[in-house]
Amino acid sequence: MILFGIVFLIAGLGIGYMMDTYPEGLNPEWPLWLAMFAPAAFAFGGLHMIGAGLGYPRFAIAMIQIILVCFWVVFNWAAFFTHHIQCVDVVSFLGVEILRRYPSEEDCRIGVQIIVGTLDALFLLPLIPFVRRRMQRSLSEPPATR
Repeated sequence: MILFGIVFLIAGLGIGYMMDTYPEGLNPEWPLWLAMFAPAAFAFGGLHMIGAGLGYPRFAIAMIQIILVCFWVVFNWAAFFTHHIQCVDVVSFLGVEILRRYPSEEDCRIGVQIIVGTLDALFLLPLIPFVRRRMQRSLSEPPATR
């Protein structure tokens, strides 16, 4: 597991370096700092594997949380801030394609925004009570003295 972690870490750092060095092949709608979240997810995945392999579960869980934030940022940017979205609707039966349709960009954009917005709501709404309890607890406790 540690070996795979090292491979993922090197791949993430290498891809990030290549993106920074040669940005001309990247999508111009994506700022470079935002595009770096994709290779960062690889690098943090490698760190997760290394931490889990070495027996550091808290570190490994923290890396998973960072990876989820990276994915969340990329998905939301793609859904809400990218202008050109292309998609294909395919109807198949037992792996055999029956119908293929190319919807308009507007239909694709609305579909992606509905999916990502729904996932945002499903994951973020349950966090509200947790954050509220945490904030109330920190406000009710006296400040730490040194």
